[in-house]
Amino acid sequence: YNGQSRPPSLSDLQNVLTENGTRYSVGNPDLKQSYTHEFRLHYNASNPEKSTNFNTSVNATLTQNSVANQTTYFDRDTVLAEYNNIVILKGSQLSKRVNLNGSARLWSNVGYSFLFRPLKTRINLDAGYSYNRTPSYQTVTDENNNKSQLLNKANIHGGSFNVRFVSAISENVDFTIGSRTNLSYAANSALSNSRTWRETVTADISLVLLRRISYN
Repeated sequence: YNGQSRPPSLSDLQNVLTENGTRYSVGNPDLKQSYTHEFRLHYNASNPEKSTNFNTSVNATLTQNSVANQTTYFDRDTVLAEYNNIVILKGSQLSKRVNLNGSARLWSNVGYSFLFRPLKTRINLDAGYSYNRTPSYQTVTDENNNKSQLLNKANIHGGSFNVRFVSAISENVDFTIGSRTNLSYAANSALSNSRTWRETVTADISLVLLRRISYN
């Protein structure tokens, strides 16, 4: 277990309005420091006689009072009395730093490798799962093109599977063949959900011909 606190930056705490065209930003002197709890668990077992290896790990973090932006959109010219009566024009936006709770992450992995002796090939297998929960303020535009900020809670689930064949058949022939599959599903409270699938295949070979020519 590890715990770590992180105070807000000086700029996050300053109640000073800064301008960049139609974009305004301001700090928040009432911000609290964030605190992250982290848990880790690892296990590894090897058998040299059988040339096998097994490993697994579980990691989790939970963050309280993470810092995020909350944005206000102005549909008409507005006087901000709390900031020396500055006039913000229609179409501008103001972002203020705020604390949000509920940020969490979990990821785990399990792997197993063994030697396939007939081909002098080591086979590596591993699978993983991850979960991310991220609260944030997201911009939403309605049918009248009006923008607003909604608190969105994104829950992202991810899974992966990897297989690799690593062979050293002889001093003159080496090869590695691998495939990795990644799946991701994002469930949002204020936005649309999404699914992603990605497949990556790799192959490498190294040959030495006539003891003089190397091919990769």
